[in-house]
Amino acid sequence: MASLLTSAHSDFEVNLLPLSTEGDLVLDSPLAKIGGKDLFVKEIEQALLDGRADLAVHSLKDLPSLAGNGLLIGAFISRASHADLFLSINYPNLNALPEKARIGSSSLRRQAQILALRPDVLVMNLRGNIQTRLKKLHNGEYDAIILAEAGLARLGLQAPYMRPLDLDSFLPALGQGALAVQVRAEDESMQKICAAISDKSMELCARTEWAFMERLGGNCRLPLGGLAQLTDQIIMMRGMVAKPDGSLILRKSLSGRYEDPEALGRKVADELLERGAKHIIASRVF
Repeated sequence: MASLLTSAHSDFEVNLLPLSTEGDLVLDSPLAKIGGKDLFVKEIEQALLDGRADLAVHSLKDLPSLAGNGLLIGAFISRASHADLFLSINYPNLNALPEKARIGSSSLRRQAQILALRPDVLVMNLRGNIQTRLKKLHNGEYDAIILAEAGLARLGLQAPYMRPLDLDSFLPALGQGALAVQVRAEDESMQKICAAISDKSMELCARTEWAFMERLGGNCRLPLGGLAQLTDQIIMMRGMVAKPDGSLILRKSLSGRYEDPEALGRKVADELLERGAKHIIASRVF
């Protein structure tokens, strides 16, 4: 990120402010039980609000909202891979796993989609950074784990077997693979600086995905996923809502022109609500 900013602004100097969030430190519980996305952003947002930082870089999927609390997104950075990866030491793919195989994931979205495909396996909590998760896989604590391909690629890490999960049966987290640069809403000079590195296509996709999420009241306690993709001024939005045990998964895909991305996101959500998502949301006890 620093190199993007300095490439766009030759006189710009970047100083890093290291911070640890509660989500990085509390590793013994699933995110759905300890607070969800806010755990990865609130300390960083506070540093912006109190002036210790002028901008913050987040994984887009960690942001519960694209604006609010005096902050906004100054730049959307183009998405790397959106895919979730199946990783294993001994098994080439999800279908090759034996009955009662242990799959590591702390995401309700991943859990639901795994169990829909393989109801005979055990989905076990998996927290920690990517290196820690891979170490647990190599140590034999899990037969397979599911990770975002983008994070693995950024660190140049691998496992003996790695296979992207197909979009038709496994939708990613909203915003997965993209980065967002957050700034204070009052800081117009920093907004102008960030605008030079922002990807308009990614912004349109993010606005579509977040409208979908907000319509459904989504957070880490609701298994939902989705992906918006822009091609020739047309946005394709795929959305999914599920029961945590994978016994019911509702999916919908719609296309629309790029001029009103929020309307498309809300329309996909509304169709899922009409098909039964409202009952999943009303009955959630997780």
